[in-house]
Amino acid sequence: HIPVLAAVLKQTPGPVLELGAGEGSTPLIHYLCRDRYVLTVDSDSEWLRTLSGYNHPGHHDLIHVGGRDVTAKLKAWDAFCQAHAVRESHWGVCFVDMAPGEARVPAILALRGVVRCFVAHDYEADLPPGGGNYGWKQLIGVFKHETVMQRLRPWTAVLSNTDKFWMEDA
Repeated sequence: HIPVLAAVLKQTPGPVLELGAGEGSTPLIHYLCRDRYVLTVDSDSEWLRTLSGYNHPGHHDLIHVGGRDVTAKLKAWDAFCQAHAVRESHWGVCFVDMAPGEARVPAILALRGVVRCFVAHDYEADLPPGGGNYGWKQLIGVFKHETVMQRLRPWTAVLSNTDKFWMEDA
């Protein structure tokens, strides 16, 4: 996902929403987007503490969405996305890599009106031997442009209604 995310960040203006912090994605977004606002959100408070060095209020904010078990985390992610879907702010890029993985498709569907371009990680998770139950098929036909990088595992998809992204061997 790193090369795809970096390419999309380079090509797409506007603030960046990261749903699911990571030791690869969070530093990459932080350093590539020094002149853009970044909001990183995660349901794991320990993980956010590990990455707290990237928290620079007003430039790169890290926030926690609650939930102790899978059901509570799904509800917390849904509440966060529903609240942000009706705000006036728009996001240039939304990187989607949160846990539980079942929260990813509902998040994308909720935020599609305020996000220019989604970068969705683990796009093959529903296929054997992926082991996920993310429900990616629900997104078929939802976006005008869908490009999936299958050369590298895990697969990464770029979803947009405004921008078509070309990727070698996608």
